[in-house]
Amino acid sequence: MAPFKPEGELPELSTKLLLHYSPQACKNNICLDLSPSHGLDGRLTGHRVETWDVKDVVNCIGGMGALLPLLEQVAAQPQEAEAGPAETHDLVGPELTSGHNTQGLLLPLGKSSEERMERNAVAAFLLMLRNFLQGHVVNQESLVQCQGAAIIGALLRKVPSWAMDMNVLMSAQLLMEQVAAEGSGPLLYLLYQHLLFNFHLWTLSDFAVRLGHIQYMSSIVREHRQKLRKKYGVQFILDALRTHYSLQRERPLAADDLHTVQTSLLGLAREFLVRSLSADDVQVMQILLSFLVATGDDGQVVGALDLLLALLQGSLAQESLAIFLLEPGNLEVLLALLVRPGSLPLLPDRVCKSPYDPTQILRRLQQNERLPERSRQRLRLRECGLQGLVACLSEGTVSPQLCQGLYKLFLGADCLNLSDLLAVVQLSLQADLGVRLDICRQLFHLIYGQPDAVRLLARQAGWQDVLTRLYVLEAATAGSPAPASPEPPTSPEPAPPKPPTELPAEPSDVFLPSEAPCPDPDGFYHALSPFCTPFDLGLERASVGSGNTTGGGSSGTLTPASQPGTPSPLDGPRPFPAAPGRHSSSLSNVLEDGSLPEPIISGDDSSNTSNPQQTSEEELCNLLTNVLFSVTWRGVEGSDEAAWRERGQVFSVLTQLGASATLVRPPDCIKRSLLEMMLESALTDIKEAPVGVLASLTQQALWLLRLLQDFLCAEGHGNQELWSEKLFEGVCSLLDRLEAWPHLANGTADLREMAQIGLQLILGYILLEDPQLHAQAYVKLHMLLQTVVPARREEACYVLSKLEAALGRALNTSSSESATDEAGPPPAAAAATERCSWLVPLVRTLLDRAYEPLGLQWGLPSLPPTNGSPTFFEDFQAFCATPEWRHFIDKQVQPTMSQFEMDTYAKSHDLMSGFWNACYDMLMSSGQRRQRERAQSRRAFQELVLEPAQRRARLEGLRYSAALKQRAAQHSTALLHWGALWRQLSSPCGAWALRDPPTPHWKLSSAETYSRMRLKLVPNHHFDPHLEASALRDNLGEVPLTPTEEASLPLAVTKEAKVSTPPEDLQEDQLSEEELAALETPMEAAELDEQREKLVLSAECQLVTVVSVVPGLLEITTQNVYFYDGSTERVETEEGASAAGIGYDFRRPLAQLREVHLRRFNLRRSALELFFIDQANYFINFPCKVRNQVYSWLLHLRPHSQGYLSSRSPQEMLRASGLTQKWVHREISNFEYLMQLNTIAGRTYNDLSQYPVCRYLPVGQALSLVLGRCANEDLASVPCQPPEVPSLTPFPSLPGLCSRKSVLLPCDPSKWCSPNLWAGSVPAFLRVKPGQGGLVGHQCSHAAPARVGGQFPWVLQDYVSPTLDLSNPAVFRDLSKPIGVVNPKHAQLVREKYESFEDPAGTIDKFHYGTHYSNAAGVMHYLIRVEPFTSLHVQLQSGRFDCSDRQFHSVAAAWQARLESPADVKELIPEFFYFPDFLENQNGFDLGCLQLTNEKVGDVVLPPWASSPEDFIQQHRQALESEYVSAHLHEWIDLIFGYKQRGPAAEEALNVFYYCTYEGAVDLDHVTDERERKALEGIISNFGQTPCQLLKEPHPTRLSAEEAALRLARLDTNSPSIFQHLDQLKAFFAEVISDGVPLVLALVPHRQPHSFITQGSPDLLVTVSANGLLGTHSWLPYDRNISNYFSFSKDSTMGSHKTQRLLSGPWAPGSGVSGQALAVAPDGKLLFSGGHWDGSLRVTALSRGKLLSQLSRHLDVVTCLALDTCGIYLISGSRDTTCMVWRLLHQGGLSVGLAPKPVQVLYGHGAAVSCVAISTELDMAVSGSEDGTVIIHTVRRGQFVAALQPPGATFSGPVSYLALGSEGQIVVQSSAWERPGAQVTYSLHLYSVNGKLRASLPLAEQPTALMVTEDFVLLGTAQCALHILQLNTLLPAAPPLTMKVAIRSVAVTKERSHVLVGLEDGKLIVVGAGQPSEVRIEAAVCGVPATGRGGAGRSAARRGGPS
Repeated sequence: MAPFKPEGELPELSTKLLLHYSPQACKNNICLDLSPSHGLDGRLTGHRVETWDVKDVVNCIGGMGALLPLLEQVAAQPQEAEAGPAETHDLVGPELTSGHNTQGLLLPLGKSSEERMERNAVAAFLLMLRNFLQGHVVNQESLVQCQGAAIIGALLRKVPSWAMDMNVLMSAQLLMEQVAAEGSGPLLYLLYQHLLFNFHLWTLSDFAVRLGHIQYMSSIVREHRQKLRKKYGVQFILDALRTHYSLQRERPLAADDLHTVQTSLLGLAREFLVRSLSADDVQVMQILLSFLVATGDDGQVVGALDLLLALLQGSLAQESLAIFLLEPGNLEVLLALLVRPGSLPLLPDRVCKSPYDPTQILRRLQQNERLPERSRQRLRLRECGLQGLVACLSEGTVSPQLCQGLYKLFLGADCLNLSDLLAVVQLSLQADLGVRLDICRQLFHLIYGQPDAVRLLARQAGWQDVLTRLYVLEAATAGSPAPASPEPPTSPEPAPPKPPTELPAEPSDVFLPSEAPCPDPDGFYHALSPFCTPFDLGLERASVGSGNTTGGGSSGTLTPASQPGTPSPLDGPRPFPAAPGRHSSSLSNVLEDGSLPEPIISGDDSSNTSNPQQTSEEELCNLLTNVLFSVTWRGVEGSDEAAWRERGQVFSVLTQLGASATLVRPPDCIKRSLLEMMLESALTDIKEAPVGVLASLTQQALWLLRLLQDFLCAEGHGNQELWSEKLFEGVCSLLDRLEAWPHLANGTADLREMAQIGLQLILGYILLEDPQLHAQAYVKLHMLLQTVVPARREEACYVLSKLEAALGRALNTSSSESATDEAGPPPAAAAATERCSWLVPLVRTLLDRAYEPLGLQWGLPSLPPTNGSPTFFEDFQAFCATPEWRHFIDKQVQPTMSQFEMDTYAKSHDLMSGFWNACYDMLMSSGQRRQRERAQSRRAFQELVLEPAQRRARLEGLRYSAALKQRAAQHSTALLHWGALWRQLSSPCGAWALRDPPTPHWKLSSAETYSRMRLKLVPNHHFDPHLEASALRDNLGEVPLTPTEEASLPLAVTKEAKVSTPPEDLQEDQLSEEELAALETPMEAAELDEQREKLVLSAECQLVTVVSVVPGLLEITTQNVYFYDGSTERVETEEGASAAGIGYDFRRPLAQLREVHLRRFNLRRSALELFFIDQANYFINFPCKVRNQVYSWLLHLRPHSQGYLSSRSPQEMLRASGLTQKWVHREISNFEYLMQLNTIAGRTYNDLSQYPVCRYLPVGQALSLVLGRCANEDLASVPCQPPEVPSLTPFPSLPGLCSRKSVLLPCDPSKWCSPNLWAGSVPAFLRVKPGQGGLVGHQCSHAAPARVGGQFPWVLQDYVSPTLDLSNPAVFRDLSKPIGVVNPKHAQLVREKYESFEDPAGTIDKFHYGTHYSNAAGVMHYLIRVEPFTSLHVQLQSGRFDCSDRQFHSVAAAWQARLESPADVKELIPEFFYFPDFLENQNGFDLGCLQLTNEKVGDVVLPPWASSPEDFIQQHRQALESEYVSAHLHEWIDLIFGYKQRGPAAEEALNVFYYCTYEGAVDLDHVTDERERKALEGIISNFGQTPCQLLKEPHPTRLSAEEAALRLARLDTNSPSIFQHLDQLKAFFAEVISDGVPLVLALVPHRQPHSFITQGSPDLLVTVSANGLLGTHSWLPYDRNISNYFSFSKDSTMGSHKTQRLLSGPWAPGSGVSGQALAVAPDGKLLFSGGHWDGSLRVTALSRGKLLSQLSRHLDVVTCLALDTCGIYLISGSRDTTCMVWRLLHQGGLSVGLAPKPVQVLYGHGAAVSCVAISTELDMAVSGSEDGTVIIHTVRRGQFVAALQPPGATFSGPVSYLALGSEGQIVVQSSAWERPGAQVTYSLHLYSVNGKLRASLPLAEQPTALMVTEDFVLLGTAQCALHILQLNTLLPAAPPLTMKVAIRSVAVTKERSHVLVGLEDGKLIVVGAGQPSEVRIEAAVCGVPATGRGGAGRSAARRGGPS
């Protein structure tokens, strides 16, 4: 039948139907015709069966939320896994369980039926949920409203991981697909959020489930990419990857599976990046880079880099992406990844190399020709250099790809940077042999491709060390110590290596001196020849050989020059095996020489691509040797000693490396190769050199020969393999070319030295064992002896001595071998013979050529002839054995030879020793310089690259942490939602009601009445009994002391903050002229009325509540005010926007904004307080400059129909409001006036901001800091704690300590008192008074509230009499005096203290009282029994309750304390006049016992004249409204709000308080230091805050009751209130509305709009008859111009059937039109009706009677309706046991309809709802049902509060009527019977707002109408009587009025002047208070006020008379 409803698809057909029947519209056996004609009712012949769909029924027991406890039970039940791995494989197939081929797979839902999935209980629940949602919009909305998706997600996290199998995943997919098919966008989005994108649910499941989840999520993302990319885009995916899929997670996947999942997620991220690089994509790329720099999982980084590389190569936006990657801040991320500590070797490779392309990614960027040069320069690190990057690289991260990539990236550019080259080479030192081989190849091609490179390279500091280290066979391991620098030997034993923890942060680039102590400080400068045998450097050797090498030993004869101070070239063992043969290292065969020996340890098994016959070690050695030779010979320019020192450093490093590591070839062989190449190049240079440069080349050759001489004489002495043929040939060729031989005896020094070196080397070759080599030497020497005659004896003796030594050994060997072996000459003898055959001719030639220089003629007279003798060979051999020969040699030749060596070669050795020392010094110097450059580059790299990346990582870390916190908060919020829902469901009337419900506890609600009374209690679901606080109070526990380190606040701060402006000159808090001028221009109507909401202002702010200050964001739009709670941890609140009330978020329509007040917060004019028409109010604090801007916008956007909002100062507001005149004329009560004054003066319930922390002393005395120089009283008890008890020792004595009096001692608290407590400017004293032992504490405040809820006076002083006589002035307090001097005895004491006070600093003004009458501590003192003030009190007392004797335990005791001490100046709070519950300890807190009587403190002890808390409040309120208080209240107002608050009048009245308590006394904005400002706030706020001064002249007095009555009689403008004249009531007949048809509704809407022109025109009076006849009549109450009672004009349309307006029917069978199912909008525009056959709620326009809308949300007939007084909400009750709260829609300030969906659905009744009532201001919805139950819910959240069961007979009947009073009183009319069939009894019950039964009244008549107005109950009965009862007692207020006919409706007019009574016969009766003028005269005589609280409108009475 839906198409025929007004909101159906075919509404036009409903008017054309001929017949329309429905089984719902059946009465008995008649089926009603629902067509427009209503003429053809049908007869029902069958049976009517009523069935409800279970999908509908769930909305009668709690909505979809009622199903959610099933899920928790499923999660809590232990189960066994249903599907093992095999079954999962069968369920989803091998493609999901294998992890392969994962692209594009979807869950194979077709393979599993629902029956199979239902084996899993969780899956079964989701499938059930799917079925409930299928085709049911209401259930979908219900699930959204109860936060069902979030709760399901939270509960699923409790499910064991094995239960979250594929069944659950597929059922979740079915659920979401079903919701998507239904088109429910909000629910689908929530399911996506809490199920699909909630990785917590799936990350602990099996791999197949995880992968299936990601794949399904991928399909959703592809389908809704644009909608999901903002929240679930790349950032979300990367966060999920980082959070859930890393190796550190619980139950991590296998490596392959984890990689598969990560790849899938990153592939999903790539879905968002395939488009062109737009602005959004740039942001996404930033996200990707931030992820790279922040994540700690290397696998994730590699995956993300692969994604980035794939985008760079395959994206359509390569250009823009490349430019983006090279932007500042982005390139740094990639570079920072290279030096990432502890990263995988693969990670840097991904940065430099793409897995898809062999080229390098950064190189690819560099080769992009379209990139600007500046970007390329950044890419090459021109600002910081590559060396910094290398210096920051961590160990173990070097790979071939990294080195190759860096080489090509930084060195492949056109402009070569040699520093970067060395950095790459240095980087390769950490890598294996293959990496270094590749680097050497690059270097080789670079050097021979760019000839200038060698010269540039030779200019780099430390190049020798860096390049030479490439020879090392093995890279240093992570645990081995770094190489150190050589130092002279200090011990024959190796020094132990340094432990790894002591290693320097950066490995040294060169060998530096070790830190071992050196006994000889000059040892560093000993000769350190690189050709010496390596000595111990204190380093571990990579490989040390044992034993001597082949072909030579490790020891030999010391040369004459080997002195003890010089390192011997032969000392120590030799670590390397000798090479088996001689090898050339010339450039021509560098890549072909394959004869090098196999090294001991191979560092790389890679094949040699250059020459397959060469090993990698051989190729490396050959390449590097050529590189070193090129740089050494060609790169180092010059031939002087400085140039050769540069070259010599290469040999020094080789020697040092040989001592500490294993090289690819023995270092001696490398040196030999270098020398060979140098000799060859030197000869070539000389041959090709022009004449002019021959001198420099000669010098070059000399130094080369010196190195060769030093090398062969040191290294070659024990290793003949080093004497190569190439060296011999090179030396000889060089000397021959230079023609140096002739200069051997006489010639230039250089040539002579070269010839001498050549001669020494030739002789050395002659001594070799190699026949080929010494044969060449023989030939060369023989030629020299023949051509160059030794001119001097010295050379001849030197040559003869060397030859004779060799000859003698040969002769001895030959003779000895021949003697021992007769068989034949052995090989040695043969060799010796052959050697003699070579030596003898040489000796013969020498003796022949040097006959004279040798003096043979006299030295060897027997020498055989040397010329021509054929037997000389044999003769000379025999002669060598003669004594003559031996004598000649020993005496003549040897001394000369020795002297020659000392003169020649020893000097050369000394020269070279100095040379090597200089080389070492230069090596150290260049190493240190390189270290400095390295450190500088490292710092630059860190500053330019790493620090920006680290900042980015920190920011990303903060964002990620915030995201995690946000998700955790969302989960916590979901659990809070679940907790709230469960409490609702498990409440006594809930669907899951507990058998043993917990004891309820209560807290004070923030809801207010229109009189600003907060008197409603709500359940406290987070109740804390504060047992620990009670134990600590009784010294049963300990409080840890937290010492502070704060410094004292300087005196200058308080002076800086103090305002010197006189109070009379203080500027009022109001808008500036410019701001006021801006308000004069209203916004355009089109802009305000525009349907589309626009944001106009957004500002950060703080929402100030009683218990906390909530940070958040305020947004103002053209239609609403929004506040978004910014707390990290949300709590459950009353004001929460959600149904569960989580957080302080709210949304309020601007149309409901009633008032905006400027407020102060923490002494600043920075806050606003917003008041709405439903009495909700919000105290919001802003930054100072923002407050007025927000305020201006609120006023600017105010609705035109809205009244005065306030743009004035408090003083102007009071003047403009007219409140004072109303109070004076008794138009408002004393209570109302005081509440309004407090509100205008800035007093608020909300501003109880932060409460202090107290400190306690573990000593027997209590110490409190006394501020000010006062003799008799503390200025303020601001307790403090010295750090320890011994700090009291400076006081010489403590006089009077044993007495009961306290002692006041001067002190300086700056060293131990918090700056929050002591400003430094106040004279300080330490008050010491006796304690009871244990922990005795005093309060100290950091920040007390500036304002509290309200200030009310003590009005009575009699709290001991048994009765309270309010006619006796003696029972009242003197209101003209401050509370501190209400005892006259205190006046003189206070005055003397004021006059004697003096502050030496001049900061503190004189004052009478150091404490204040209003502060937070006082509020909590009175409200200690009511939460949240109990908890706040405990916080104030540092976690404990205050001492029981100091607590508020008795009203009389509290008053007595005011009389005894002038320091106790606390006034009362408003709760004393309306809130009885605060006097009872309903929560059962342990408040201790009184010390004197040991009486337990519980409920407050009331005065004898009060029988109960309610009685006390009622009498106390009567005392406040009494004549005495009315006559004197203005005096108290002068003290608190008026002219006696400040200035001379205050001084005279003894009413001056501490200066900081006054408005404008300090300006904290003058204090620039935040810490000091906060500290000063704590000091100032501790004293309390004086209200704003509202009046500066005496307050007028109030008229007496008689004067007010006479005034009203003279005015005679309004009809009298009938409730003021109940003894004058008269009934008037008005009209017959519907003859014979009951009149079920007659009322005058109380907020009818009237324009200025129509003021005084008649109002609308609405009537509805039982047949649905609608009437809108004219109603005008009394006007003095026409002497009549009222004017009534009947609706003219009711007289004709054609014009009659009928409500659309038919009505539900058996009910008809009921007045309880009707409601009229307050503005009289709409009529809401229930009772219709289809269960709909209909909205009718009153003016035309047209049906506007028809809302069908109830499942059965709507039985009752009620509107709140605000016109915001309508509540409906139904037979389906539910109630619904609907929001009225307004447009232009007028009601236009109802929202299509209810705001709340209220559950809990077990029978049909019979009556409802609602109070929006008190947040109460009350409903009664036919089973006699009354349930109280909240309106804003729909939460269950309490269930009431009216007392009565055994069997309860229906609750027929309900009504709410202005203070929340609940009036219930119930029925009952003793037994079935017995007579029904009726009763009336009164409950307080908190559900406490106050009174009951049995009724003798059957009620038919009930109404509550003001303090009265109007009850109409079927027995024709109208009863008026007192609301608070249910006692009769007037005699009942008889109407002769049963009453059907009762209503009171808006002026309270008449009662409209509808009768059973259709008549309208008006009850009034007699003739108006007569009533007023009588009232004036009797002295009773003629009017009540509100004013009345003007009207003219035209007709009407007594009935």
